[in-house]
Amino acid sequence: MKKSSESKPIRHQGGTKVPRIPAEDAQRACTKLLGANPVRIEYPGGTSRSSVRAVADTKTYIVTRRKLANRATLEAGVMRELRAGGAPVPAVLAFDGEWLIQEDLGERRLSAALAKGDIAFASAWAARAAAALLLCQRAAEKAGLSQRVAPIGGTAEWIAGVLATPARLAAQLGLPDPGVAAVITPEQMAPRHYSFVKWDARPGNALLVEESAEQGGIGWVDWEHCGTRDALDDLAWLLCDEYMPDDEALEAALLKRFLPLFALQSQRTPEDALVYLSRFGSLHSCVRLALILKLKGKGPWWDPEACERTDRVGVTAEGAHRACARGARWSRRWPGGERLAQFFIEAGKRLREA
Repeated sequence: MKKSSESKPIRHQGGTKVPRIPAEDAQRACTKLLGANPVRIEYPGGTSRSSVRAVADTKTYIVTRRKLANRATLEAGVMRELRAGGAPVPAVLAFDGEWLIQEDLGERRLSAALAKGDIAFASAWAARAAAALLLCQRAAEKAGLSQRVAPIGGTAEWIAGVLATPARLAAQLGLPDPGVAAVITPEQMAPRHYSFVKWDARPGNALLVEESAEQGGIGWVDWEHCGTRDALDDLAWLLCDEYMPDDEALEAALLKRFLPLFALQSQRTPEDALVYLSRFGSLHSCVRLALILKLKGKGPWWDPEACERTDRVGVTAEGAHRACARGARWSRRWPGGERLAQFFIEAGKRLREA
């Protein structure tokens, strides 16, 4: 079987650069672990990614090889336990310590869907994503994963770096330092209770697995960065992403419905949860804006359609403006956030002028 599968031609898709995962390597992994013989290896996110799609007759698989073996082991183990607990994640089909082969949930990412639909459409799918994320947290809690995965973002150095981001961003844009360190303490950024979190819970990692939000669902993928921190952090990752529409009514509806539920996971009152989430989300908006501008550099904005199709950071004028508008709004929700809100307003003006 191995000999015949290796003799089949593999058609490369996804660019001319040397891929991180050569098609022949992905083919051999499928043959060895599944007995499947792919006729085509696709690179939906480009050749630099750690995952590819293997097409074998009428079936497709996602084939992943992480840079770090411990990340791959974490991802495979967590996905298996979440799936067993009823969480909406792909099935692990095989894992040998190097190659992770999982169920293919399709190509319809929430990030792309949010950009193409109207607000009602976006609101329905964003709610599905939040509900699915909550199911993942609850399944992890039942499985006791929070006692078996590592804490995230708990060191003094990490928190200090996040708190310093607004000042660095202000200097880059030629704006006054908003003085965040004077109004947010490291203790206010620390979790009150360590819960299991996906962490990289951005819309690009949520896949639409049904035709409509009314029929069902969202599947969450890419679990290599999971760990324990405040459960509310996952909600901030979802709502403060540059792909999330800047719509105050949509946001208010999602917070009304989901904030109390995530607050239970966080072991906070809804009032305390809103203040913590708003602080964290304001700083997360700064981090996303800083990443957008870093990747843009001195070049032009990136093509929005290409960013959505290949699941890239939204290095677009729209993405940057959404980050600024949302950051300003979220900064007004916590005591002392007025200067950071003003910074976001001025940053938005500066970017429009540029």
